[in-house]
Amino acid sequence: MLKRFQNFVNHDLPHLQQGKSLLAISGGADSVAMGELFHRAGFPFEVAHLNYGLRGAESDADEAFVKEQCQKWGVKLHISRPQTLDFAEQNKLSVQMAARKLRYDFFEQVRHQFDCTAICTAHQRTDNLEHFFIFLLRNSPAAWLGIPEKNNHLYRPMLFASAEEIRLWLKSIGQEWRDDSSNNTLNYLRNRVRHLILPHLQDVFPEAENEYYEISREGRTGAENTKKNLAEWAKTAAQDNNGSLFFPIGTSAQKLTQYLVLRGMNRSMATHFLQQHEPGKRFYFNGQCAEVVHGGHRLKKAETPHFDTRVVLEAPAVIMFGQWQIQLSILPQSGLNFKQKNAFYFDADALQWPICFRSFIKGDRFVPFGMTGSKKVSDLLTDLHVPASDKPGCPVVECGNGVLAVLPHRRSAALPISDKTKLVMCVEWKSLQSL
Repeated sequence: MLKRFQNFVNHDLPHLQQGKSLLAISGGADSVAMGELFHRAGFPFEVAHLNYGLRGAESDADEAFVKEQCQKWGVKLHISRPQTLDFAEQNKLSVQMAARKLRYDFFEQVRHQFDCTAICTAHQRTDNLEHFFIFLLRNSPAAWLGIPEKNNHLYRPMLFASAEEIRLWLKSIGQEWRDDSSNNTLNYLRNRVRHLILPHLQDVFPEAENEYYEISREGRTGAENTKKNLAEWAKTAAQDNNGSLFFPIGTSAQKLTQYLVLRGMNRSMATHFLQQHEPGKRFYFNGQCAEVVHGGHRLKKAETPHFDTRVVLEAPAVIMFGQWQIQLSILPQSGLNFKQKNAFYFDADALQWPICFRSFIKGDRFVPFGMTGSKKVSDLLTDLHVPASDKPGCPVVECGNGVLAVLPHRRSAALPISDKTKLVMCVEWKSLQSL
């Protein structure tokens, strides 16, 4: 293992041998193995650890374990104990996103303050394969690019090994590690991929992790060349206005589609976006906002947290949005049971496709079913006492007929079922935390 680690660093990340690295160590097997390999290789490093306080005594025990390891390695330890839940609420973020921001902000702060030249995380090849399925399920082109070995000051020196190899090595040298109990639940998409998909794939294709790693490396090389070409094109095709890019009417739709896909938008969404002409229409993806404006289209950084917009072109379909798994079905009205609590039903004969699932936008209005006047979506969520941090995760369902529903709370008065309705569209949802 040590020899493989040294060869990987020599070939892919030689910078790690020249300066002092900051290792992100949680106490789990992967990060402990990273620390042990740096120690045995004689590479200079310090350690950063965050105690989010989300698992009570277990979180404190993780911190104590990391302290013992740093004493054993003889390295400096930097600890942060953020108020994670308060930060999430104040910044209108999910707990996961809040923890991620706190984590990387802390790493960057320590890197600057203590003259570290690299931040190292312990992503390994199994994580890389999980990345593929997570982004594939989101219909994102990033699925084929994998986790890069290096991104600015962020390095991932454990991508040469799988999770199983790392654990076998730690056992062989008698090195203990900590297990995070939250990794054993099915509350998060990553955990469901890890426990429900990968074991079956590895049974029939044991080399999946290694094969995908090579495929993703090739994909990043090709994407980098495409990125350079499209970046040059965007300099001439777009007008830069304080960090936002404006593409006027007449811009090549083919090139702009490629550029949006490169930025992380899936192709079906990009196609649908460029077909919109009503100013104010917005599509969120990968931390960015694509907006229809007078005279063209604008691309900018998302000003507030939003989940990626999902575009559905036909039914049946199953998508995931935040914590929700949403299923769309077209069914005959005859014999249909409309009493299901976790479903809304609409007249499919009058439905104008496609259907978008997105976070609410300031100013969104709809007419709730049973009412005659319109209501702001934000007011509805406030009346229902939905915490500000959870509001972006309540999908607004929209089509050519307007806003159909705000899941899982209210449907609109649009597309009601009547005696003349022959086909019904059923929008059914389940909380992923309950699966």
